[in-house]
Amino acid sequence: MDSSVPSSSTVLDALDHHWPANTPVTASEVTEEFDCPQRTIRRKLESLVDDGVLNTKEVEADSRVWWRPVERGREPREASCEGRAQVRSHPVFDSEMVGVIVWDADGTVEDANDAFLEMVGLDYDEALGTSWRDLSPEEFYRAGERHLREVEESGSGVPYEKQYYHADSSRWWGLFESRRLNETTKVEFVIDITERREYERALERRNVQLERLNKFTDALSHDLRSPLSVVGGRLHLYRETGDPEHLDAIGTTAERMEQLVEDLLQVARSGQVVKGPDSTLIGDVLETAREGSLPESATCEYEPVRPLIADSDRLVQVFENLLQNSVDHGGEGVTVRVGPLENGFYVEDDGPGVPEADHERLFKHGYTTREDGMGYGLSIVRSVVDGHGWDMLVTEAEDGGARFEVTGVDFVNDR
Repeated sequence: MDSSVPSSSTVLDALDHHWPANTPVTASEVTEEFDCPQRTIRRKLESLVDDGVLNTKEVEADSRVWWRPVERGREPREASCEGRAQVRSHPVFDSEMVGVIVWDADGTVEDANDAFLEMVGLDYDEALGTSWRDLSPEEFYRAGERHLREVEESGSGVPYEKQYYHADSSRWWGLFESRRLNETTKVEFVIDITERREYERALERRNVQLERLNKFTDALSHDLRSPLSVVGGRLHLYRETGDPEHLDAIGTTAERMEQLVEDLLQVARSGQVVKGPDSTLIGDVLETAREGSLPESATCEYEPVRPLIADSDRLVQVFENLLQNSVDHGGEGVTVRVGPLENGFYVEDDGPGVPEADHERLFKHGYTTREDGMGYGLSIVRSVVDGHGWDMLVTEAEDGGARFEVTGVDFVNDR
């Protein structure tokens, strides 16, 4: 016996289940099927009469009967009852793993098994009459409607994944598949795949971390070449001259290498390329970068650029890699020019330039046009430029070499 206040549809179900069509019943007879006052059942019966579902007549001064007429209007309801009975008789309805929902023509719940009720956190009576739109976040409406059209057209829908709301407003992921039982009734099967989706998300995060780690090791091995070259060169000079100035330079370079390792580790862990941008002089950055990147036979021409806001350590990486790129492609006698733009700066050389077809892929991680190249330098340049929120393009210098323009820069006196 149902101990809750029944809905009109529940009362109608009781009539259909216990009394054949055209069988008059009294309110007291129907009340025996429920644990509630007779006046409550009487109101439900009257509402069904108002809806045109039941007929009624007075048989005595204070007595009335109600019955379900046999007519066309009942055919959909009978089909619905048959559909629910068909679903309930199937072994999957008793499954603890597969949720089963019976939907009426309006997309509201007519029946559901315990597995589905557990997934949504609703009692049976709470679930009855609930629309699929009430259970589904709005961003999944279109997918749900597309699935329903498939069911209407072909009798079944392609399984698809979407989220449903739990009673506590949290979300869970399900794999849904629907089939048409008859003209008015559909049955849907669902498996809770929340754990699988969470595992996939964790795997994606791990892959991102691994990608960052791979880029870290690539960048580290690549960007340590310039400072290591400085150490080697200064050590050679110290052995020849005994001048302690070279040891000081080695110490300074070693500190920069240590800072580089720490910074790149931070990038690998957090993905944050730039930290603590401050007033920076391109001339100072260029002086640091050129020692390990340009041979003595190369020429570097600098036209002053206004002080800008940047992470100076990261900017050293940019210039080291751009200068090294000029040497790699233009030779040890290359001439490099650095100068101002209206909203940024440029770096260009007199080397062979960059074919237009390579402009877009030039900055991709691992892309190189040299047999002995690693393809990391310009990828590092792009990541640092992007990290500052700047823009960068490659074009052709006046003498045919490569020209890199960095724009969108914040200058100190513009703030």
